[in-house]
Amino acid sequence: TSPMWKNSLKFMEPNMSGIGGLHMVPTAERIVQEKVQPRLESQDPDLRLELAPDIRELLMQEIRDHSEAVGRPARNILFVEPKYASSGIDEQEELAQYFHDTYGMKVLHADPSELSLSGGEALAGGEVFYAGEQIDLAYRDYTVNDLLALGKTGVDISPMKALFKQNRMISSITAELDQKACWEVLTDSRIAGKYFSADERQIFRRHVLWTRIVSDRKTTLPDGDEGDLLEFVRDERETLVLKPNRSCGGEGVIIGTASTEAEWQAGLEAAVADPTRWVVQQLASIPVHEFPVVGPDGVVHTEPFHVVMGFASTHYGVAILGRASQKQVVNVAQRGGMCVVFVGRMTSRLHGPAAAAMRGEGI
Repeated sequence: TSPMWKNSLKFMEPNMSGIGGLHMVPTAERIVQEKVQPRLESQDPDLRLELAPDIRELLMQEIRDHSEAVGRPARNILFVEPKYASSGIDEQEELAQYFHDTYGMKVLHADPSELSLSGGEALAGGEVFYAGEQIDLAYRDYTVNDLLALGKTGVDISPMKALFKQNRMISSITAELDQKACWEVLTDSRIAGKYFSADERQIFRRHVLWTRIVSDRKTTLPDGDEGDLLEFVRDERETLVLKPNRSCGGEGVIIGTASTEAEWQAGLEAAVADPTRWVVQQLASIPVHEFPVVGPDGVVHTEPFHVVMGFASTHYGVAILGRASQKQVVNVAQRGGMCVVFVGRMTSRLHGPAAAAMRGEGI
């Protein structure tokens, strides 16, 4: 809603292999829509609020489209995740039940270790089974790196390989580009200038945070000049963030302004030495909003929360996955919570040229 959104909107990282909040976000949206929205509208009858597209519906449409593209009927859909992990967000079982109840489809929920492959190593033509059911298409919340690590423990991961090889996995193998280092391609003018138009590069400069893989080298710095990367990171602690390149859940993030000089230097040395790679990124200014909170005494008061949004875009719409936390690292795994985002519509009681131009547009 900010009139300065074209300056303030910043993309921090891509997340292409799995979508967080597939069950929790739309559930929170419908609770707020059912319990809160009527009370808001009773106070202001001209209020016009509606929800953004449901991420579950967009995902199901993608599943159907992909099934049609590969020539497989969408009979048995499999959701794959670390089913027996002792920690982390567990929502795929609830999601599978939702799809079953809503669409009458058989949606299965499995760990990679529970799958089998017919035809042995015939990955190109083998069929994948779970509990005796033949799988047509799978959705994963599992990185290839984690799968390879699982294979080293003795688990047979050939069924997962077959699904990838046959293009029956969402997200496909190309989602392994899902790493924070992708932003270096977009924010290094020497690289972006070869592959993107002037208009695209302008969008990158305005909205994509300057990001670099941490290593001992020279690179273009945020001001456009070339310089020593490690020297820049040491000197500009208060404007930067260090992040593991592939980790999720806010794990390992070091915010310069929230760390001491010694902590920052130690984090930088560890990042340089880590073969799995880290990135350094410009510190984003995370919006802070006041939210009503019910205290232990039952009295409502306001408290500040940092707010971020995830955008899941498809041909059929854009779902918004809002999150709020009192920590600067806004993540559900870091005790953050869902933040429901409504789309507002201008009403006829607003007057003037600006209102006329905006009326009917989403806010």
